[in-house]
Amino acid sequence: MLTFKEIFPKWTDFKQFIIDYSIYYPANTYDDAKILIYYTLLYRNFANSHTAYDNEIFNEMLSLTIAENFREFFIIRNLLDLVASKNVNDLIVGIESINNVAENPNIDTNKDSIINYVGVQTRSTSKENIVDRVYALIPKITIPEIKNEIQKYGYLFLKIIPRTEWLFEEDEDETE
Repeated sequence: MLTFKEIFPKWTDFKQFIIDYSIYYPANTYDDAKILIYYTLLYRNFANSHTAYDNEIFNEMLSLTIAENFREFFIIRNLLDLVASKNVNDLIVGIESINNVAENPNIDTNKDSIINYVGVQTRSTSKENIVDRVYALIPKITIPEIKNEIQKYGYLFLKIIPRTEWLFEEDEDETE
């Protein structure tokens, strides 16, 4: 069984693999920048890891796992980037709502019509205690997306578990 870096020594080899095995989504779904990021994540975690399957089965299982997770990973990254780009005040504000009531009985309306005259407008903004809001946000913002993604590929590689205890036998023929 080969290691990940023996199968994919360069990211271009990984790119060709994705193109060859991308029967689930069009090959253009996988652009170069995303492939390079994904390859780097897998390479840094599994470069010297031996595959748990023979090469043919490994390629099939890897292509299935990529098909299930590649697009989702980048959607999550985009959502996290969106949250990161927000102003802190935008994250702290709870709920803001504006309700308008129009009172003009002389105009026929339906659910899609816009009325020029608004008789009553109600606006409410809810702000929680800042300590409580920040306390609630921190666990939601701390998302180990890379760790979560890498764990999805762990089953493809052999696990080497380091020995924590050494068994040894003392010599009985000790001289005094």
